[in-house]
Formats: sequence, C-alpha cells, structure tokens
Amino acid sequence: MDLVVSSPSLAPTQEGHPRLYRTRNPERTAFYQLFDKHFDDYIYAYEQRFEPKAGPLRPVVRPTVEAFLDCGRLYGGFARIRCLSCRSEHLLAFSCQTRNFCPSCQAKRSVLFSEKLQDQILQPVPGARGTTATSWRESTTLLPRVFKDSISRTAFAPVLP
Repeated sequence: MDLVVSSPSLAPTQEGHPRLYRTRNPERTAFYQLFDKHFDDYIYAYEQRFEPKAGPLRPVVRPTVEAFLDCGRLYGGFARIRCLSCRSEHLLAFSCQTRNFCPSCQAKRSVLFSEKLQDQILQPVPGARGTTATSWRESTTLLPRVFKDSISRTAFAPVLP
C-alpha cells in the first residue's frame, strides 16, 4: 500500500524530482538532551521538595514529556513512504502532536494553521500584499483609544464577511 503525503518538505521540486528527506534527529538538540537526561531527576526532586507545598504535578506533564522524547524517533513508530515514480523509500517517524511543547510539532501546527487561514478562512483582498503590524508600544502610546478602535475596524473590514 502506497502512502501519499502532502507535506511541503516532501513535495516534488519544480523539476518533478522528489526532495531529499532529512530526518530531524531530535536527540541531537540541547532541549531533547535536557529532558532525556534530567526529567526523572526533576520528577523525584519535585515530589520530595515541592509537592508538599505546591501540590502534585499536573497529570499532563509526564505523558507530554514522554511523547516528546518519542517524537521523531523510529522506535516510537513510523510510516514507510515510497515515491510512486522512482520507487525510492524512506521511513518517516511519527510525531508526538503535543501542543506548545515540542518545537517541531508546534512549528508544523503553525504552518498548517496559516495554510488553513489562507485557503479556507480569510477572503482574498485585492491589492493586499501582506499584513500590517505595529508594535504594542507604538499602538498604545501614539494614538488615542478612539483612533485605535477605528484603525482596527478599518484594517479588518476587508477580510471580515
């Protein structure tokens, strides 16, 4: 059974050749190594030192970290992906799909959300080139409240139904 993947990193190039897939190797990152080496010590220290005053850790903490440690690693599960034209294969490790913890999964979730916004939610606006943004400091110090509300309504009027 062939698996067809629609992912920007696996999409063919303009010449029609498949892109070279590069594994993430999460175990090489400092963030991964920190949790891999010290998370059990942290749990033990938390139970001894902080649990009497602060209460137990939230139940989601341990499964989230364990899923993160399995993310992108073949022993956590994988899919075999084959190019239909050249028949080359590679293994794609499953992701943890945790929210706001795993940098790789969060980046993927952000890209997918922005594609959904662009393709399904926001309406195309003639002449729009991108987004208009000002810093929080500029918007709060330079303009009175009445003008800020007016600018917000004006900026979002073309995209709201």
